[in-house]
Amino acid sequence: MINRLAALAAVLMIVLLTLAVRDQMALPTKNLAIFYTCNLHGQIKPFQGDVGEYQRVNAGGFAFIRGAIDEQLRHWHIASEAALIVDSGDALFGSAESSLTLGKAPHDLMAHLSYDGMAVGNMEFEFGLDMLRTFAADGTLPMLACNYRDLKAPLGNTFIPGKIVEKAGSKIGIIGLGHSDLTRLTREENVLQIEITDAKAAVAKTATYLKTQGAELIVLLSHQPGLDRAEFVHSAFPDVDVVIGDMIGSGTVGPITMARAPGEESSDMPLICPSVPARGVALGCVRVPYMGNRWNVSHATLQNVVVDADHVTPDPELAAEVNRIEAKVDSLLEEVVAHSDGDFKRSFSDESTIGDLITDAIRAAAKTQVALQNSGGIKSSFSSGTVSLRDLYDILPFENSIAKVTLYGWQLENLIEESLSGRGTFLQASGIDCTWSSNNPPGFRIIQLAVDKQPIDFSATYTVAVNDFMLDNRQSWPDLSKAVDVTILARLREALKTHLLELKNVTPTLERRFIDIRDQDETLSRQTMEIEIASLAKPLIHTDRIDSPLACLAAELIRLETDSDGALIQHSLLSPPMNASSCYTPNVATPCERTSFDEKMSSVTAARITALIPETAEVVTAEIPGAELRRIFESVISSAGPHLSFAGFSIELLEGGKLGRIFPWEGDFDPTKIYKIALPANFPRALPGIYDFTSCKSITAFTDIRRVLLNGLRRREGKVEPRRVIY
Repeated sequence: MINRLAALAAVLMIVLLTLAVRDQMALPTKNLAIFYTCNLHGQIKPFQGDVGEYQRVNAGGFAFIRGAIDEQLRHWHIASEAALIVDSGDALFGSAESSLTLGKAPHDLMAHLSYDGMAVGNMEFEFGLDMLRTFAADGTLPMLACNYRDLKAPLGNTFIPGKIVEKAGSKIGIIGLGHSDLTRLTREENVLQIEITDAKAAVAKTATYLKTQGAELIVLLSHQPGLDRAEFVHSAFPDVDVVIGDMIGSGTVGPITMARAPGEESSDMPLICPSVPARGVALGCVRVPYMGNRWNVSHATLQNVVVDADHVTPDPELAAEVNRIEAKVDSLLEEVVAHSDGDFKRSFSDESTIGDLITDAIRAAAKTQVALQNSGGIKSSFSSGTVSLRDLYDILPFENSIAKVTLYGWQLENLIEESLSGRGTFLQASGIDCTWSSNNPPGFRIIQLAVDKQPIDFSATYTVAVNDFMLDNRQSWPDLSKAVDVTILARLREALKTHLLELKNVTPTLERRFIDIRDQDETLSRQTMEIEIASLAKPLIHTDRIDSPLACLAAELIRLETDSDGALIQHSLLSPPMNASSCYTPNVATPCERTSFDEKMSSVTAARITALIPETAEVVTAEIPGAELRRIFESVISSAGPHLSFAGFSIELLEGGKLGRIFPWEGDFDPTKIYKIALPANFPRALPGIYDFTSCKSITAFTDIRRVLLNGLRRREGKVEPRRVIY
């Protein structure tokens, strides 16, 4: 009996010890505090703004960010040595102080605040690559971008891919990831010497290196948007534990509840940290516990806190440094230029009152019929009261100049249609009135467009004022590259200052220049789609053959509109003809799953164009050698390549289905010649072992192939007849 009791006691003791060990393993032995900011825009001192439910809060400023960090550390009972401080990019450019010091003021203050690293954002390039190289070489503020190579640097290593920092007795790895579309977001001349490498491969390579150096936790600082799903991040970057990035979540403040699927808590899913509001008005705070001999992100706590300058105690050393900087620039920046009788608002995706004011100023300075301004270039606004020069620097931080150009009516239409498509930034405008319907397909949303209260004439010319960034950015606004009578005028910010000084008092406009009728008048929206644009000389059909009349017509139109030697168009871009029997290319829905195009087209309408091409694409021109063109044609003849039609060339078919001679419509075929070929941007540029022109230079010619067809037929009154392409 005694032996049995002793055995039972031993078993109970083992169970209790096991439970005790398990409980001990479930308790954190230490914590890592991660603090992060997003899109600081060089805001070195507090400003008045709205943050969620907090209205007109006096927020931001580097001294107060440091103060908020110290308060949170005390609240968590964590030592400053266990704090990681990082930023996701666009930190150095955007304020008056940053512009007047070429980014040095915010750079030095971030270094003083003890930032452990920042991702290189697109706006960091606004001061020029040489200035950015200087900051990177300084080393006091680590600038991270694993996917950027500086072609001028000996090893391409101007920017650090990743680094190890010692925090809480552990090695923490930090990786930076830059935006992959720099040329669309910044001046092209600033990034000509930057090679952008594959993000997935760059992050994987850097993470592997950091792990070999002993990193126990990997934090990814990303200025590349779209990293907001844990499943995607885990699949793309399996070694990443924490993601701090741009455009994640809604930018709210307060405690953050992590949405995890059942079973994810114990999985290896990364922690996705929501972006905080810009300009330092809020601070992201993450506490990661060390449990079971590892950093356990599934048990982390997140909170975005407002950096309320009326309640946070600022860091005295940083406050003194900010005051020294302000003393140097205040006398210039506090100049009053106007008085506002209302709150001006800004918007990236819609017409805004500050956009109306700016474009009115541009049009007045340039003395043009129309003025356009990309919403992405407007970084702030102002409220009721005095308007100072500092406000103008905050609103227009970029050193843009006004460009006066002449455009045809159809080119102006293209710009407005692209603005209304939702694919990019909305164009603020002055001098036009536009009625449109968001229910219509992109590219065909304008119901009525007027300049100076008169309906636009697509063949007439108009004087238009834009900024030089838009003029130079042919990827976003290729129609501007075809403008004539180009004249560069005054600085945009100076034009706004002059306009405000003349007005003295300004009030937000109430009359909208863009009116979306949406569901208010469905009949009018439908009628717009059914208006005849042109009439073809003879009805044309679409077939699944290389010489499909409608496909060849589309190819000929993009050839003519881009002034190219030839054009290619893949059939997968078009609705399949009724008699199509198979998919044209992989990953494209089968004919029975897509709307067939089985009617002859004689009357051209917007509805017929969108039926023929259900999803739009950009049109590019590529420089393709003749030998590569021959391989493309051979792939089509042999059915090894994509189903396509073409224009600008005719080909000879020999017995057995082999390709004979190629006849350019102008001159003789030369396999060594470089031909300018127009094609949709999503045309397959390589088929392994068959053809490959991925290395060939290409530029964007138009943003919407459907509008290329519309304008090409309208300008030629439908008198475009495809030539014979097969003999």
